[in-house]
Amino acid sequence: MVATWLLAPAFGGSRRADGIRALLVANGVLSIIGAVAVALFEGWVFSRLGFVSFARWNALVVVCFALIATTPGDGTGLIVPEDIAEAQARTVPRG
Repeated sequence: MVATWLLAPAFGGSRRADGIRALLVANGVLSIIGAVAVALFEGWVFSRLGFVSFARWNALVVVCFALIATTPGDGTGLIVPEDIAEAQARTVPRG
């Protein structure tokens, strides 16, 4: 899932979002390594190492998307325009 690698830059600004970004990048790297291993070594998928790699990749995907799903807001950690307007309303004196 190289798409997760491309999505990673959208996350950041908080520890949780930075962690999600790192997991998305790791997922993209593992996906490419797995694809190369399958292309170079025909029986790799059915080997013990191939199975362990596949299981770890799936666990990484589950953890990554569980973190995204349980992150408050839009999950990216980015400040959206509504947050800016709300912050300005609290700090700018009216009158």
